[in-house]
Order: sequence, then structure tokens, then C-alpha cells
Amino acid sequence: MTANSSHDDNDAKRATLDSGMTVLTRERPYADVTAISISVRGGSRNEHDDTVGAAHFMEHMFFQGTPSRPTTDAVFGPISARGGWLNAYTSFENINFQAVVKNEDFPLALDTLADMLVNSLFAEDRIDKERQVVLEELIRGKNAPRRYAVELFFKSVWEGHPASNLPIGSRETLANSDRKVLMAFREANFLARNMVTAVVGDQVHEDIIERVTRAFERMPNGPKPSFVSAPFPAAKPRRIEETIAGTQAQLAVGLPAPGANHPDTYALDIVSATFGEVGRRLVGEIRDRRGLASSVGSSYSTCLTSAAGGRWSGRRQVTSTR
Repeated sequence: MTANSSHDDNDAKRATLDSGMTVLTRERPYADVTAISISVRGGSRNEHDDTVGAAHFMEHMFFQGTPSRPTTDAVFGPISARGGWLNAYTSFENINFQAVVKNEDFPLALDTLADMLVNSLFAEDRIDKERQVVLEELIRGKNAPRRYAVELFFKSVWEGHPASNLPIGSRETLANSDRKVLMAFREANFLARNMVTAVVGDQVHEDIIERVTRAFERMPNGPKPSFVSAPFPAAKPRRIEETIAGTQAQLAVGLPAPGANHPDTYALDIVSATFGEVGRRLVGEIRDRRGLASSVGSSYSTCLTSAAGGRWSGRRQVTSTR
């Protein structure tokens, strides 16, 4: 096993395994838990219009069983029984698998995640069953005014852009996502050199590298998928109004801003945190002082919209009583 390692100024360490997988670590001797995040580059932006939602659907299937963990309970159970946490999410450009466990349970969590990503069966009968779960999630989103407002916002910002395909998909596209479609997406994107594993906790960098190398030695590999360049979304005024049942109005306001590969992204993260949950500037002014809304928040979402640069949207969301 060999790996090329490097350090940066904030004590993070980076290594590239022989397989091409990137491993990021931060040693935290005072931490009680270890967090693992495994990211695969590939999300709804990489899908075809008639199969949008396949990436998210496929994420669900990784929890449906492997030869050594044949059921969902067998995947979650050992980690949950030890007080750990296991989850995943799908976004426009990546699929992320996460675990947080006690430091001594790091080998178990890593083995579980690797087993899922390497050996998941994607059994036909589980696919049909899980499709209903994803459809129910889609319906819940449509019945949640706050989430629905955000979806309308994103669709408007990304109109005519590859990122206009929301990760959740639709009834029609989910119906098209059979095992052949799911496996095609998996085989194209779930490759060692297309993945990043990040570990933070009371662990040693060299030990992490050795364990990750062993855990993913059977991970499929091949040429890294190309990243399709796309133009920045057009910056123009847009307004969408839609009436749905409810006692509150949802208002989402946003604008184009520098994206993930721009140096200003760090400053914008801080600005958003100041306005939002951390600094609570918007809550203090709009809700507490003026009483104009029951809740208000801020988010800065980043995306790589082109190979050379990116723009996404800063967003403010307000919930007000009618």
C-alpha cells in the first residue's frame, strides 16, 4: 500500500491512494467521536432527463443489503446499538455517505460503509419496494410548503441548466428507474478515483490510510467520469407565485453568487452563518424586533456550474403568517 500525503496550515492531511481515491483526515485526540464522510462525485446533474431521481433512488438502495449484511437492519443495527449514526444524502453534484461513532467503533463504521459501497446487491424485489419509499418522500416534499418553495426557487434559478434536475426526481422518472438504470449510474460514477473519504476524530492519519486502503481494495475503478461544462445561469429578475393550502406564506429570495471553486466562497459561508443560525441577525431583526415572520434563515449553496468557475445562489427564506 502506498499513498501520497500532504499537510495544510490548518492541520488537515490529504492522501491519494494508489486507486486514485482521495483521503482527508484531521486528528482530534480530544474528540469523543469519529466522523466519516464518503463522497462520490455524481448527482442529479449527471442524470438523463427521463431518469432524474435515479441517483437519489440508488442512494436508498445501498442500505438494502449486502451478502454479509442481507437486510437494512443488519446494515444499521450494529452501529445504532452502539449509539452511532449512519445516513446519506444526494445533491446536484454528489452522493454522500456519513457515519458518526465512538472512536473505538471507527473500524466497524468504515467496514459497514465500505461493504455497502462495494457489495450492495440492488435486489430486484428490494428495488420495487424502495421505489414506494422514495415516492412517499416525494409526496411529503410537495406537502411541505417550506421545502416546496425552495424547490420552486431552484427550478427557476437553474432553468435551462443541467442542475435544473432536482435530486428527488418525479413520479414519471422514478417509474423509469429500474435496476438497469440504477446499475448504469452506479457503474459510471461509483469508482475509487471518483471518491473522497474524510475522517475526523481521535484517529491517526497513517492508521486511517491503511484501514481505508484495505476497506476499499475491491472498490471498482476506471477512468474518472468527465465533468460536463455548463454556462453560468443567467442573472435576471424572476418571480414565481403559487398558491397551496396552508396558513403561512413562504418567501424565498436569492441571487447568483460565487460558487464552490471561487475564493470568495469562504467569506460567503461566514456571511450566511452570520445572517442565519449562528449570528441570528435576520431572526433578531425580522422575527424578534419587527414580528414580520415566524421563522427566517439564510443559506449559501454552492455548485460547480462549469469546469472553470461556478455560480450558485445565496438564499434567504422567510415564513410569515398570513
